[in-house]
Amino acid sequence: MSRKAHRLTGAYAKGRNDVIGGVPSGLSQWSQSARRRSMYSRAYNSTTTSNLQEMSRV
Repeated sequence: MSRKAHRLTGAYAKGRNDVIGGVPSGLSQWSQSARRRSMYSRAYNSTTTSNLQEMSRV
């Protein structure tokens, strides 16, 4: 293995470790936002049709 390839794999491993370390917090934030999004989308869907009708009238 050449020194350059070794350096590349070292950087790759470090990047992967950063990603793995960052997953739990990012994942929990993502799931919370997904839950919030689904709540919003339900409210949004119920109001969108009336909003569109209002807009088309104007």
